[in-house]
Amino acid sequence: MYPMTSFAMVPAAELIGPTGAGKSSFIEAIHSRSTRAPLKISGDTLEGVTQQVTIYRAYGVSDKRHGPNVPIYIIDTPGFMDPKISELQVIKAIKEWRDRCNALKGYVRVLYFHPITDVRLAASKVICMQLLKDFWGEYNMATVTLVTTMWDPDSLPLGKRAAAKERFDKLKKCQLEWADWCRKGSQTAKFENTFESAMEILNRAVTLTVEFDPHRNRHPADDVLQLADALLGQRISSLQEQLGNLDNGLLDLSLNEEDKLFFMQKREETQSTWKRFKNQQGNLRKQRKKAKLAASSTHEQQTNKTFL
Repeated sequence: MYPMTSFAMVPAAELIGPTGAGKSSFIEAIHSRSTRAPLKISGDTLEGVTQQVTIYRAYGVSDKRHGPNVPIYIIDTPGFMDPKISELQVIKAIKEWRDRCNALKGYVRVLYFHPITDVRLAASKVICMQLLKDFWGEYNMATVTLVTTMWDPDSLPLGKRAAAKERFDKLKKCQLEWADWCRKGSQTAKFENTFESAMEILNRAVTLTVEFDPHRNRHPADDVLQLADALLGQRISSLQEQLGNLDNGLLDLSLNEEDKLFFMQKREETQSTWKRFKNQQGNLRKQRKKAKLAASSTHEQQTNKTFL
């Protein structure tokens, strides 16, 4: 782990996005020119590969403040929609590192990863975008770059590239689901799974003249908590359904001992995750209730002062 003093007065890029959106491939592309052995951290898995914050340091970025070849810290955060980590945990991790960098007068950029192959976004992905928007603040949207991914031939067959390009052009013209961000100054980029495109994206993000201002994020905190609560509710419902399916599977008399053991282990794991998310939801709702009472008390005091 790098000491926190390393982050003073240098750029940092937080990689954010749903699980499987391409964050790990982005890091691999940057590391492919490293003198060390190239990283191999992404793959065709159903679950995410980053369930904790990981810090990388890269060189070769051009920065108007410090000239060429300055270091940049890349903060790889857990993915949204990871089956084992709630969005509340992800937001807390993002906030922690954002605040640490700001405290040391570093400057933070967000790269939000979005597969160009997602023609129609699931409701959960739309909520994740809204969650980041409310948390990061509309005044700070210009510090966020939408990084479209899955442009490589394996992910995007030749017959679908024209539709993908049309979609990309619409995103750049402030249309589709990124419209609000775009109108507030957020840029859209294309990651083509190469070292060159990854470094170009980092250079563009670092050379932005806008700064993140924590004092201008005036979006009500309860909006963030409400969205996190909604996503937790979806997770809990899905886990309950999985538990029901596993229970039904265990009733199958034709199961051999090996399959039965698999079902039991899977059920224990699912039950543990369900309990953890239920506890988080309970604590979150207490936090929301406490925040509302505090806000109500403040409003009442201000009203009383008006009549004094």
